[in-house]
Amino acid sequence: MTTQREGQRYVSLGGQRGEWLRYAGVGLVNTVSYYVIFRALHLFTPYLVAHAMAFAVCIVISFFLNCAVTFHVAPTWRRFIRFPLSTLTTFIVMTVGVSVLVEGVGADPNVASLVSALAAVPLSYVISRLLLVGHLRHFDSHP
Repeated sequence: MTTQREGQRYVSLGGQRGEWLRYAGVGLVNTVSYYVIFRALHLFTPYLVAHAMAFAVCIVISFFLNCAVTFHVAPTWRRFIRFPLSTLTTFIVMTVGVSVLVEGVGADPNVASLVSALAAVPLSYVISRLLLVGHLRHFDSHP
Protein backbone atom coordinates (compact mmCIF):
# COMPACT_ATOMS: atom_id res chain seq x y z
CA MET A 1 0.00 0.00 0.00
CA THR A 2 1.09 3.60 -0.43
CA THR A 3 0.69 6.79 1.54
CA GLN A 4 -2.47 8.88 1.16
CA ARG A 5 -0.63 11.53 -0.90
CA GLU A 6 0.82 8.98 -3.32
CA GLY A 7 -2.56 7.30 -3.63
CA GLN A 8 -4.53 10.27 -4.96
CA ARG A 9 -5.18 10.11 -8.71
CA TYR A 10 -8.02 11.18 -10.96
CA VAL A 11 -9.99 9.02 -13.35
CA SER A 12 -8.52 9.78 -16.76
CA LEU A 13 -10.50 7.49 -19.03
CA GLY A 14 -14.12 6.60 -19.34
CA GLY A 15 -15.84 9.54 -17.64
CA GLN A 16 -18.55 9.14 -15.06
CA ARG A 17 -20.48 6.63 -17.15
CA GLY A 18 -17.33 4.52 -17.55
CA GLU A 19 -16.74 4.69 -13.82
CA TRP A 20 -20.26 3.50 -13.11
CA LEU A 21 -19.82 0.64 -15.60
CA ARG A 22 -16.52 -0.34 -13.97
CA TYR A 23 -18.21 -0.18 -10.58
CA ALA A 24 -21.02 -2.39 -11.87
CA GLY A 25 -18.45 -4.86 -13.23
CA VAL A 26 -16.58 -4.94 -9.92
CA GLY A 27 -19.92 -5.28 -8.17
CA LEU A 28 -20.81 -8.23 -10.37
CA VAL A 29 -17.52 -9.95 -9.56
CA ASN A 30 -18.00 -9.17 -5.88
CA THR A 31 -21.62 -10.35 -5.89
CA VAL A 32 -20.66 -13.63 -7.56
CA SER A 33 -17.82 -14.03 -5.05
CA TYR A 34 -20.22 -13.35 -2.18
CA TYR A 35 -22.80 -15.78 -3.52
CA VAL A 36 -20.30 -18.60 -4.08
CA ILE A 37 -18.79 -18.11 -0.62
CA PHE A 38 -22.27 -17.84 0.94
CA ARG A 39 -23.47 -21.04 -0.72
CA ALA A 40 -20.35 -22.93 0.38
CA LEU A 41 -20.62 -21.71 3.97
CA HIS A 42 -24.39 -22.23 4.10
CA LEU A 43 -23.78 -25.95 3.60
CA PHE A 44 -22.63 -26.17 7.23
CA THR A 45 -23.63 -22.88 8.93
CA PRO A 46 -26.93 -21.01 9.45
CA TYR A 47 -27.77 -18.53 6.69
CA LEU A 48 -27.00 -15.38 8.74
CA VAL A 49 -23.59 -16.74 9.79
CA ALA A 50 -22.82 -17.68 6.18
CA HIS A 51 -23.98 -14.22 5.10
CA ALA A 52 -21.77 -12.40 7.62
CA MET A 53 -18.69 -14.47 6.85
CA ALA A 54 -19.09 -14.19 3.08
CA PHE A 55 -19.68 -10.48 3.40
CA ALA A 56 -16.49 -10.00 5.45
CA VAL A 57 -14.35 -11.77 2.85
CA CYS A 58 -15.93 -9.72 0.09
CA ILE A 59 -15.12 -6.43 1.85
CA VAL A 60 -11.45 -7.10 1.20
CA ILE A 61 -12.07 -8.22 -2.38
CA SER A 62 -14.23 -5.15 -3.03
CA PHE A 63 -11.68 -2.73 -1.57
CA PHE A 64 -8.84 -3.82 -3.83
CA LEU A 65 -10.99 -4.12 -6.95
CA ASN A 66 -12.61 -0.71 -6.43
CA CYS A 67 -9.26 0.97 -5.84
CA ALA A 68 -7.64 -0.58 -8.89
CA VAL A 69 -10.47 -0.91 -11.38
CA THR A 70 -13.26 1.50 -10.53
CA PHE A 71 -11.74 4.64 -9.03
CA HIS A 72 -8.08 4.29 -10.09
CA VAL A 73 -6.68 5.17 -6.69
CA ALA A 74 -3.85 3.43 -4.90
CA PRO A 75 -4.86 1.24 -1.96
CA THR A 76 -3.64 3.04 1.15
CA TRP A 77 -3.91 1.96 4.76
CA ARG A 78 -6.16 4.97 5.45
CA ARG A 79 -8.53 3.96 2.66
CA PHE A 80 -8.44 0.33 3.75
CA ILE A 81 -9.37 1.27 7.33
CA ARG A 82 -12.15 3.65 6.18
CA PHE A 83 -13.58 1.37 3.49
CA PRO A 84 -15.58 -0.84 5.88
CA LEU A 85 -17.67 2.26 6.65
CA SER A 86 -19.03 2.05 3.12
CA THR A 87 -19.83 -1.59 3.57
CA LEU A 88 -21.52 -1.06 6.93
CA THR A 89 -24.50 0.56 5.20
CA THR A 90 -24.49 -2.15 2.57
CA PHE A 91 -24.27 -4.82 5.27
CA ILE A 92 -27.29 -3.35 7.08
CA VAL A 93 -29.34 -3.10 3.88
CA MET A 94 -28.41 -6.65 2.88
CA THR A 95 -28.97 -8.12 6.35
CA VAL A 96 -32.38 -6.49 6.71
CA GLY A 97 -33.20 -7.57 3.15
CA VAL A 98 -32.16 -11.19 3.74
CA SER A 99 -34.02 -11.33 7.05
CA VAL A 100 -37.22 -9.77 5.71
CA LEU A 101 -37.22 -11.96 2.62
CA VAL A 102 -36.52 -15.17 4.54
CA GLU A 103 -38.47 -14.58 7.75
CA GLY A 104 -41.22 -12.29 6.46
CA VAL A 105 -41.84 -13.51 2.93
CA GLY A 106 -40.61 -17.08 3.24
CA ALA A 107 -38.06 -16.77 0.45
CA ASP A 108 -35.27 -19.28 0.03
CA PRO A 109 -32.15 -17.94 1.81
CA ASN A 110 -30.06 -18.55 -1.31
CA VAL A 111 -32.35 -16.35 -3.41
CA ALA A 112 -32.82 -13.76 -0.65
CA SER A 113 -29.08 -13.24 -0.27
CA LEU A 114 -28.67 -12.56 -3.98
CA VAL A 115 -31.67 -10.19 -4.21
CA SER A 116 -30.58 -8.16 -1.20
CA ALA A 117 -27.01 -7.89 -2.54
CA LEU A 118 -28.24 -6.48 -5.85
CA ALA A 119 -30.60 -4.02 -4.14
CA ALA A 120 -27.72 -2.46 -2.18
CA VAL A 121 -25.60 -1.49 -5.23
CA PRO A 122 -26.60 2.18 -5.85
CA LEU A 123 -26.10 3.26 -2.24
CA SER A 124 -22.85 1.35 -2.05
CA TYR A 125 -21.47 3.21 -5.11
CA VAL A 126 -22.05 6.65 -3.62
CA ILE A 127 -20.54 5.80 -0.26
CA SER A 128 -17.57 3.96 -1.80
CA ARG A 129 -16.75 6.93 -4.04
CA LEU A 130 -16.89 9.35 -1.13
CA LEU A 131 -14.57 7.22 0.99
CA LEU A 132 -12.08 6.17 -1.69
CA VAL A 133 -11.96 9.31 -3.84
CA GLY A 134 -13.06 11.89 -1.28
CA HIS A 135 -15.85 13.55 -3.25
CA LEU A 136 -18.69 12.92 -5.68
CA ARG A 137 -17.31 15.24 -8.39
CA HIS A 138 -15.86 13.47 -11.36
CA PHE A 139 -12.73 14.54 -13.21
CA ASP A 140 -12.32 13.43 -16.82
CA SER A 141 -8.69 14.46 -17.08
CA HIS A 142 -5.67 15.12 -14.91
CA PRO A 143 -5.64 18.57 -13.23
